[in-house]
Amino acid sequence: MRNALHSLLLLTFFTLLSVISTSINAYDLNNPAYGPNWQQREMMENAGGYGTNTTPPYQPTYNYYGALAMDEYGMAYGAWVATGAIAHQFSTKPKAIAECEAAKPFGKCSIVATVSGGALALAWDARNGRSAWATAETMEDAEQNALRTCGSSSCSIVYWITAPRGSVTRGAGTGGHGWLPGNDEALITAMLQRQQVKLYRAQAGLEKFSFTSRSGIYTSPKEAERVAMDACRTVQQGSCRILQTFADTCGVVTYAKVKGKVQYFVATDADAKQAKNKAMQQCADKWGINSCYFYPAVCTGLAYGYSPSLPYEGLTENEKAQAFESASKGLKEWQKTIEAMPTKP
Repeated sequence: MRNALHSLLLLTFFTLLSVISTSINAYDLNNPAYGPNWQQREMMENAGGYGTNTTPPYQPTYNYYGALAMDEYGMAYGAWVATGAIAHQFSTKPKAIAECEAAKPFGKCSIVATVSGGALALAWDARNGRSAWATAETMEDAEQNALRTCGSSSCSIVYWITAPRGSVTRGAGTGGHGWLPGNDEALITAMLQRQQVKLYRAQAGLEKFSFTSRSGIYTSPKEAERVAMDACRTVQQGSCRILQTFADTCGVVTYAKVKGKVQYFVATDADAKQAKNKAMQQCADKWGINSCYFYPAVCTGLAYGYSPSLPYEGLTENEKAQAFESASKGLKEWQKTIEAMPTKP
């Protein structure tokens, strides 16, 4: 009898303890004063919240971010605008630069202005070749400020960006680019002259035969050299090297065959004839005038009526094939000429 009573008391105690524990757990989960721990919160959030006390989820908003890029000579522009989290502030800039580069500028593109929660306007003076931009809270103010900064009756708004605050969408973004001077060669030349832009050319030559290639006209000496070397390598007749790089003048390459190899001489001068005389004299002084030959002079610079070439994007496979065929024919003729030349001891 005593054992049965003892068992009944124990059963009653554990039953009450279970009820109390359940009540406490329920109380903890529903009473904000105590609140669930972080694991319980995470489980409830994944399950949909606090049951009947569920509140609508927070709806985030995203600002628009816009950026304007211009090339270093003020002729090409590119812009990009997008919505999103803070990461868009960093992705918008490189996309604006990429848009600027798509306009095929003469020089390097860089960011000149950004806007978030407002508007940006770009103005262009088509008569004097000048650009200006401004930002403001409203598009009307941005346009007025840009026109005022542009400072001429021939100024007009050519591009604008709206970047309001508080969008609830996250768009992929949009962009645009343009070439401000259009096809006005006189205006392009005037802008380059005003900025005293140097125009470079490079000449490269084969080590094996007397064959030279020359670049177009570029604002960067490295770009000119890259083009000249690519053109030389297209011939596929051995190694090439840069013979000379020059700006705003004329250049001439002369050569002589020395011990079965070609030796080059170079010179520059503002006068093409003088450049030729200088280079021939260098060759003649070392190997005699009868052993020396020259390539026609090439000039570069605004003073000679030249404008920069478009950005070099490499030769297509078809262009490479055509260049190789053309150069190969020329090389065969040059090789016959070289073999007939006297070889200096």
